[in-house]
Amino acid sequence: MIKLSPNKSIAIVAGGGDAPRLLIESLEQQQLHYFILAIKDNADPKLLINRKHQWVSLGELKKIFKALKENNVSHVSLIGSISRPSIKSLKLDSKAIFTILKFGMKSFLGGDN
Repeated sequence: MIKLSPNKSIAIVAGGGDAPRLLIESLEQQQLHYFILAIKDNADPKLLINRKHQWVSLGELKKIFKALKENNVSHVSLIGSISRPSIKSLKLDSKAIFTILKFGMKSFLGGDN
């Protein structure tokens, strides 16, 4: 069971499959506040109906961090399948480009493990 501070929420970075739905249902049963960051081309749009969410691409780090701050997120869960995007389709913002330059392209172009 997760214990949240008052006015804090859990961010669910949702990919595809059933796992995001199962986590959301569990959080709702526990009456915990959550916010969904739905990964474009991966998350199920039906999962988002009547739930607080925002669509994001993997390369939109500024947008992601802004959403986390605006929703008072104290915990983050990455859940669900995400298909590997091409570098071209990532739509990298300046924060993502800086992060890649800082940690090196090798860490982003390597294998899945």
